[in-house]
Amino acid sequence: MTLVTGGQAIVTLGGYQESFYTLIAGRFFLGLGAETLMVVQSVFITKWFLDGGLMQFATGVCIGVPYLFTFSSGFILNWAYDKVSLGFAL
Repeated sequence: MTLVTGGQAIVTLGGYQESFYTLIAGRFFLGLGAETLMVVQSVFITKWFLDGGLMQFATGVCIGVPYLFTFSSGFILNWAYDKVSLGFAL
């Protein structure tokens, strides 16, 4: 969780500074943390829902909800960038 939060903080800092390399470094740490969380989430889903027969549904929800928010953030971030600034949008 610390890698995700720290990576997002670095991305935001890179947005305020308008530094491409800082943005890339932040995305690197964000990706490391997010991938680790996905593995842990898959382990928890397997342990919790294996016996009940709802594992496919739980896995689908855990994969689908982030995609839904990623899709909607494309609209929200464009609005925030147009109205405020790049750093605020990130």
